[in-house]
Amino acid sequence: MNVIKKVIVTIITLSSIATAHAKLPTYTLANAIKKKLIEVKISGADVIQENSSGHYGKCLQIEITNLTTQRFKVKLINGQQFEPGDSSIQNMMLTEGEIFVFSPKRYRKEYINAMCVEKHDGAPYKNISFTVGSISEGHLLGISQLVEKYKYFNSTAQNAVWCISDGEDINTINSADTLMQFRLQKFVSEATGQPMPTRHVAIKRQRPALRPSTNTVTFAWETSKTHKTTLVVLDKNNKPVKEVLKDIMLPAGHHSYPIVLSTADLPKGYYKVILYIDNKIAMQRRVRLGR
Repeated sequence: MNVIKKVIVTIITLSSIATAHAKLPTYTLANAIKKKLIEVKISGADVIQENSSGHYGKCLQIEITNLTTQRFKVKLINGQQFEPGDSSIQNMMLTEGEIFVFSPKRYRKEYINAMCVEKHDGAPYKNISFTVGSISEGHLLGISQLVEKYKYFNSTAQNAVWCISDGEDINTINSADTLMQFRLQKFVSEATGQPMPTRHVAIKRQRPALRPSTNTVTFAWETSKTHKTTLVVLDKNNKPVKEVLKDIMLPAGHHSYPIVLSTADLPKGYYKVILYIDNKIAMQRRVRLGR
């Protein structure tokens, strides 16, 4: 078979696969559970993913098993809320829709983008289980759709979500990415009636933001029993700028959390990352962001 024929066969094969996938029945996550097509386990991420924290980004994991001998697709809808078994833990909202294809009796594990909609509760961690709740509505759904549209899976957007869900001040939405900051503040202003900060009047005339620089530091430690744990990033004035964990009761075992600092969220300079165990400093590290 010559090269051209091989290419044609490949195209036809891929086209056939795509057509077959398109014809598969599609169920929302809630419907698939209701119809007992799947077994689902949702929990805090067992490993914090890059550019994520306990509050936002790929901070949840979902494990799905197809219980049937059929092939189908499961759709996760933007704005879907997940409710924790522990009332002290935050409700979470899916900020990126997903569609997964399942073959018969197959298991699949995925990390999914979500954000907290209860600021003053604890962040989810790997041993916290969630159930499928309702779909967000109104401005909460609107901010989730904006996050997905522009891929704002970061702390700036999380603050914008809290402005909608918890009535936080619009001035908490800050970023070196001025266009992102403007979009999020504009949505929150229109949704809540809070006035736009005056410094953004001429935002459209500013130059596009430079590509952000990042620095990643990983904290790893072992514990022999359950401890109350906080992992936080402080600026040069010792002001918290990022909470990876906050007063979370982590069980005994090995724990590892990569912390990603980015100039998309924070100004250049030196930061201090501190691990508190039972309210005492167990580990700290000085990190430089940018040059």
